[in-house]
Amino acid sequence: MTVDAAASVNMVRQQVSKNWWILLVQGIATILLGVLLLINPATTLIAIAWVLGIFWLVGGVLDVIGAFTGKNGNRHWFWGLLGGILGIIVGLILIVQPVLGAVVIPTTLTLLLGLGAALGGVFNIIGAIMMRKEIEGEFWMIVWGAIMLLLGIWILFNLGSATIAYVFVMAIFMIVGGVVSIFGAFRLRSLGR
Repeated sequence: MTVDAAASVNMVRQQVSKNWWILLVQGIATILLGVLLLINPATTLIAIAWVLGIFWLVGGVLDVIGAFTGKNGNRHWFWGLLGGILGIIVGLILIVQPVLGAVVIPTTLTLLLGLGAALGGVFNIIGAIMMRKEIEGEFWMIVWGAIMLLLGIWILFNLGSATIAYVFVMAIFMIVGGVVSIFGAFRLRSLGR
């Protein structure tokens, strides 16, 4: 490595290591949110829905303003306006009815997870059958597709239970992800030394 390249790498390392604390704060916040979801999922989901409502409301207002201010130079301004109006409506609903949002948001995510698993399983099975002459081990692709399909069907027919499980699994992933972020933050910090 040349002297200039080594100096550049060193400079980048020092710049990145200066912001190590951002990853630390993110990790701590993620752990706290995961713990809150485990301890009191209903209240935490209501708070998340309310915060998302504010986020969508502000984003929607900014999209509407952006659509009108950029109307002359942007031929797609109408879609920005429509997206902004939808963001305002969803934001207001979540702010006014955060309990509804606390139910609808995880249920919708679980529904999408179930649909994705079922469709992914079907496509895996079809793909394995169509490519059986070009590949080896298509039986295992079919088995995996069948498992995905069955999981998707189970989720779709047990949406309430799956949603509750989804919330708790997300809480555990948040805690683990937060711990990983904290370790990553301290590794970044050590880069600058």
